Amino acid sequence: MLHWEYTTVDRITAEDILPATLTAAQILMFIRRASSYINRRTGQYFVPIDEVKYLNGKNCPIVHSPDLIPIIYLDSMNVLADFCYDADDYDEDESIDITKVAISYLSDEMPRVIDVITFNLPWGVKNIEVDAVWGWVEDINHIETTTTTALGDTDTTVTVDDASKLQAGDVVYFIEAVDPFRTARVILDEVDYSTNELTFGAISLIGTTDLAIGTTVDRWGRVPVDIERLTFLIAKMLYDASPSGSTTPTPGILLREETDYYSIQFGTPSSHTTVLPLTIPDEAEDLIRTYTAPDYVGVV
Repeated sequence: MLHWEYTTVDRITAEDILPATLTAAQILMFIRRASSYINRRTGQYFVPIDEVKYLNGKNCPIVHSPDLIPIIYLDSMNVLADFCYDADDYDEDESIDITKVAISYLSDEMPRVIDVITFNLPWGVKNIEVDAVWGWVEDINHIETTTTTALGDTDTTVTVDDASKLQAGDVVYFIEAVDPFRTARVILDEVDYSTNELTFGAISLIGTTDLAIGTTVDRWGRVPVDIERLTFLIAKMLYDASPSGSTTPTPGILLREETDYYSIQFGTPSSHTTVLPLTIPDEAEDLIRTYTAPDYVGVV
């Protein structure tokens, strides 16, 4: 299955964030828990996700993403006649000419709204189908190549046709040509430009068989630097909240959340059902607030 990972085992190990006695599997567990927590607190995700969302038309040329996930690349838009209030005006689904669509911004960095020039998107609930690549990422640039070796769920390297434009830290997807629903996602640790070999740690893979030679390699961007640093901080706090002396660290669980600039408490279960409180430092809270969507939205 695909997991949320906003850094890699190699990258967090290089920063001496967690004890060297932990195994790679234990470190990865903390990375995934920290990344999922960041999603929940911010209402965002910070890797590119290619998916279809259904937005609400308001009889105007602008439609907002309901969860305000930034749009990286727009593939197609359609009006779904059956979900429009004035269905008589739309006897069948209507494709929107995306060459006349603009992705507008509510800030310098974050694309938030779709602006259809001179075309009113009709009233309706989830009547505007948007196929796009979504996510709050840095260094947006689409790079595509293909694999020259097969890729399995335990592999940590793969060779591609051309790695010249890829670099460590890139979020890369592998999408099989025969079955595009079979895919994998990694964050690159190393790129060998002499051999076109990519090195990575954990691989999030859909399916149980290898991805074939010739699989498409897609790169859209990188996890924001601040989010990776936040992942380091949260992973360390989750480790610190583990039972003292535990040989297998147990990730902290969220016990309590409050509003008005947030009060939060983590804890971990133990054999005596005690919990350990954890305070989020100001640096982490500042980063969370910077990347948080408005209160009325969330990850869907």
